[in-house]
Amino acid sequence: MAKPRVPMELQTKKVSKEERERRIKAEEDLVGDRSLLSTPPEHLNEQEKEIYLELVEPLIHIKALANADREIIAICANAKYRMLQANNLIEEYGLLVSKENTKTHQIELVENPAIKTFKTYEGIFNKNMTAIGMSASARSKFAVNIENKKKENKLDNILSGLRG
Repeated sequence: MAKPRVPMELQTKKVSKEERERRIKAEEDLVGDRSLLSTPPEHLNEQEKEIYLELVEPLIHIKALANADREIIAICANAKYRMLQANNLIEEYGLLVSKENTKTHQIELVENPAIKTFKTYEGIFNKNMTAIGMSASARSKFAVNIENKKKENKLDNILSGLRG
């Protein structure tokens, strides 16, 4: 299976200076506006806004991220906030909690429901953090596709000029 394309600014393989500049320009053209990226959405509560800023700070240098990725980061902030809430409940009540069996009316120890909640939000968090990376790599793929289309159009123009 092929590896996802990495944005040119994060690329480590050897590429000619011209190719690097061409790819960076194409990626920048696809990104769009970034003016709101470092501002948390209003619908987040105060703790989620803090988490949003913590998440976006190390990503802000990635030029492939834009305002369109803001909601994904907000979803990640919300998921992390819910994970912290669930973790607090696990810390407070432990891994196992007492529950009355409705049939036998005996008290049983069962897994703390907060563990399932934690796992659910961890999955949401991981999926959307991956989506942010996928978005950047997808833009890189688009950049190469646009560049190839430009080359094809240029070749078509040359060939059509020769034909007639």
